Order: sequence, then structure tokens, then C-alpha cells
Amino acid sequence: MSASAPSFLESRVPEGTEAWHRIESLLRCPVSGAPLRFDATAGGRRYPIADGIPGLFAPNEWPEGKSDVTDVVQSFYEDTPFPNYDDLDSRQSLVAKAGQGVFARLLNAQLPRPAIVLEAGCGTGQLSNFLGMQHDRIVIGGDACGNSLRLAKGFRDRFSINNTQFVQMNLFRPPFADETFDVVVTNGVLHHTSDPRGGFEALVKKLKPGGLVLVGLYNSLGRLPTLWRRRLIELFGDKLAGLDSRLRGRSLNEGRWQAWFRDQYKPPH
Repeated sequence: MSASAPSFLESRVPEGTEAWHRIESLLRCPVSGAPLRFDATAGGRRYPIADGIPGLFAPNEWPEGKSDVTDVVQSFYEDTPFPNYDDLDSRQSLVAKAGQGVFARLLNAQLPRPAIVLEAGCGTGQLSNFLGMQHDRIVIGGDACGNSLRLAKGFRDRFSINNTQFVQMNLFRPPFADETFDVVVTNGVLHHTSDPRGGFEALVKKLKPGGLVLVGLYNSLGRLPTLWRRRLIELFGDKLAGLDSRLRGRSLNEGRWQAWFRDQYKPPH
């Protein structure tokens, strides 16, 4: 199929989703870069909308021999979405959780106004939903994992966070027009890929001139205690999970315990 072939989303977005109409013009085919049209019958490259989430994930087309762990990491987080929403049951509980940490609180306070924001590798979208509570923003959370995005959109829909929208995507092939976003956030994501620099470069193209990109990566020294605990768990079994203070006692319910344990100590890459 030629790069200039038209691309389509397979079904129209349900009526009443006002946020959708604000981002339609931002979306592009992740393969050709052409604007996407809504049409259920036309030919050309087609992308499904499942549960209100457009499936705009396009696999990498890298040279033979170049390592690609995208499918492995995607499968891992499909099985264990991280973090889950087990302890969040309202807008207020999400705001309270975000306020307990420095990053989300300061980011929310210091974002330009108005702003179009992309969170690349949003996981279950807690940060995207939190940032989308402000009236003068458009926030798009993009991730490869459909199960994570369904949790994100479920919370969004229950509490009418209408400025946030979610898209299934490959961060190496972001399905947006170049120079779209005022801010791109990718926190704790690029180090789970085979090519962190390539992922960064793909995302930067989507920034407006003068835009801001926030990147969170593991610190080589700060990560050492986790790596030591991971090695001990590999050698002696999961019974040593209590070496992690977050996993001791009953501070986490079973779902959150499993999500944290697998994310920290069983990642595939």
C-alpha cells in the first residue's frame, strides 16, 4: 500500500463525547502521516475504535537485526496494568493522591495555559486524568496497552473528565501531526524500549516550536537497591518481596500489591 493511501477510523465516535471533536484534527495515520477520516466503509488503511479508544498502534518497521522489545513489554503490561485504580473512587481521591507527590502537583501548577498535552506511555492514565481536570487544557494519554487504556477511560467516563482522551499508540510512531503539543510528558517509559533515543526523537517532532518535553528515566545509582532486591528475588523466590518496604504489611490491597511487585521485580526489559 502506498504511503499516500487514505487512512480511516472504522467507526464514528459516539455522540456526546465533546472532547473527541477537539482532537480529531490532531490525529494522523501513524504509518503515512496523512489526516485520518471517519468512514466505516471506505478502503485504504483502517484503524478500529474499541470501547471508545482508537487503536492507532502501528508496529515498528526496523531493519533486520535491530532489537525490538515492544511486543514483549506490551504483553507484560496487558496482563498487569500499572498502576490500577483500586484505591480511587472519585475525582477527589485522584486529586488527593496526586497532591501527595511532588511531580504531578508541580506539573499541574506550572503547565502553560491554555495547553495541549501528550502523555506518551500513560499506562492507566492517572496523570492524564488528573491534568485533564483543568478547563483550559486538552490532554491526550497514549499507550500501547489496551487493558491499561480501558481502565483509564473507565475512570474518565465515570467522573466526566471531559478534557482528557486516550489513544492506543506506539511511541515510536505517534499518531499526531508534527508540532501539535505544547507539552509532551514521558515518565518512566523510554527505558522500557530498545531505543530510548529513537523514542525521544519521535516524540519531540510532535512538539510545537518552544514546547516543553519532560522525560523521566531510571537513575543508575538510585535504581541499585531495586536491582539488588530483584536479583535476590530471582535467586531465592518471591518470599523475599518483603525486602521492599511498600510490600510489607497490609498497606496495599492484593491488586495494588501484585501491580507494584510485577512492575518492579518481574519486568521483561
